Amino acid sequence: MILYKLEVGNGDIKYEWYGYYETFTLDDYKQNKITDHTIIKEFYDHSFIYGSPYDQKEFMVDHQVVSVEWVKDIEKEEIDILKKYQVV
Repeated sequence: MILYKLEVGNGDIKYEWYGYYETFTLDDYKQNKITDHTIIKEFYDHSFIYGSPYDQKEFMVDHQVVSVEWVKDIEKEEIDILKKYQVV
């Protein structure tokens, strides 16, 4: 499982979102089996976001700049704790 953090900027306002995948590992992410583009696209449930899926780290979604700040391995028990506190 992986946990990821999105950083979102809309002008001077910046905020963050967290999400996870049960079916991918950090090695999968490092091997581009799942890309930043895919993570952002699926998080926002958009079929199209502005930016190339392979050669950039920041993407435009609904007039916001969005990037994947980090991706980390996480255990199911840790995800359950984050769910309990409504982080993910």
